[in-house]
Amino acid sequence: MSPHPRLIVGGDAGGDEPPASITGQTEEPASTSRILVWDAAVRAFHWLLVAFVLGAWGTGGSGERWHEVCGSIVAALLIFRMFWGFLGTPHARFEDFVRSPRVLLRYLGDIARNRAARHLGHNPAGAYMILALLMCLSVITVTGFMQLSSAFFGISWVETTHHYAANVLLALIPLHVLGALVSSWMHQENLIGAMIRGRKAVSTDADRATAAVPPAADELLNRIQGAQGFSSLMLLVACGAFTGWALTANRVQTAVVETPPTPTTVELSRAVQTNAELQAKDKQDYVVGGPEDASQIWLISSGGRLYDNWYGALGTKAPASTHRAWPSANTTSSGAATWRCKSCHGWDYQGRDGQYSAGTNATGIIGVERVRGRDPNQIVATLGNATHGFSDDILPQHAKFRIALFVSKGQHNANQIVLPTGRVRGDAIAGKPIFQSVCASCHGFDGRARKLGASSDQSDSGYTGAPLFVGTKAYSGPVEVLHKIRNGHPGAIMVSMRPFPMDVAANILAYAQTLPTK
Repeated sequence: MSPHPRLIVGGDAGGDEPPASITGQTEEPASTSRILVWDAAVRAFHWLLVAFVLGAWGTGGSGERWHEVCGSIVAALLIFRMFWGFLGTPHARFEDFVRSPRVLLRYLGDIARNRAARHLGHNPAGAYMILALLMCLSVITVTGFMQLSSAFFGISWVETTHHYAANVLLALIPLHVLGALVSSWMHQENLIGAMIRGRKAVSTDADRATAAVPPAADELLNRIQGAQGFSSLMLLVACGAFTGWALTANRVQTAVVETPPTPTTVELSRAVQTNAELQAKDKQDYVVGGPEDASQIWLISSGGRLYDNWYGALGTKAPASTHRAWPSANTTSSGAATWRCKSCHGWDYQGRDGQYSAGTNATGIIGVERVRGRDPNQIVATLGNATHGFSDDILPQHAKFRIALFVSKGQHNANQIVLPTGRVRGDAIAGKPIFQSVCASCHGFDGRARKLGASSDQSDSGYTGAPLFVGTKAYSGPVEVLHKIRNGHPGAIMVSMRPFPMDVAANILAYAQTLPTK
């Protein structure tokens, strides 16, 4: 079978039958030339899309505004491609390559029999892949913009659609690349190179006229039109970048800078003190109350304790019902535990994309890592929406605001500290004096002065019901212990190490892993 069965220069004009073609030969004709197929705008669109989709994927879930900026540029690229699909150069137009499903099926059958026609523009399989990619990217960008709005921020179905559309895209990309490689092999041409240079080889004999290859004058016009499209594309990309940056202008800095008290923090401090007076009076104000002039560090660390267990941190009664957003398929937990933020979003703040991708807390719920840096007031509104259900009578406004501060400015990247093996990137020798001077006041020098619960299986201490100590928890749950070292334990007089550099917490955790586990 010839590697060049036939060359189809354009799409079929209106039916399912292909237009005039060049009969293939066993070898490429001796006299060939290369004509412009992909104009400058199409090529720039293709490679810019590759770059910014990779950029959006690489920054997804990071909480950095670059994810939204990349997504906004992708949206601008999609707008251009839709426009260029109707007004662009001949092979850029949808009418040139979008055909009926019957044509697609016939083409796939020809591929299976190694006799598929070579198309100068997009072949039918490539055309449908392009449509699928454009549709998938459109869903991703639209739901991404929706999440930036107050109306849809934190709405679960929007976030879920965005997540699964991104997964579909990741599945389509390798299929797209594979199709290009297969077509290149079948027709002995470099399609990737053609998308870089814009040109493809055609015969220069009399059959060029039969195949309706454009004359030199038309090619010149196509190059001029492509240059105009390229200028329009660059303008749209610039507008997309500006729009993405402007839409995320309210993103707060995650670096904590202590400033004089603001009216908001003064009001928040008073509300926390009032809460302490209304709650358990037998507990120290450090446990359920707060300072008269709360610092940013204290507000964030207290928000971390509320994220861990808000009813324990507030000294209030735990809800008896199961949270409305807890999946009914997950029957391993119910009641009060399902109301804790960490039960859905995890100690690593990544939800289903992190530690809670499997196990008893595999709820399929996304993490909070992606909203790091968001306006705390926006997060407060999300906590009170229908999905989360934290009305003021369940969770006071001041508590929601502290959780929002923690989510916005208090998250750390646990993966940078705790390796997949569970070992810690820390200096146990440097952590030893800190643990012995600070932590040992409650936990003892060997970490066994206090029981931290009991093992529910044999993975923690060797047998069910074994008492858990600092060494046990640090060894079996280092990500959880890291969160508690940084923020303290809810409802307990435990020191928060948040005022100190992150490596101090890592060193303490590294030393804790050397302590006895039984």
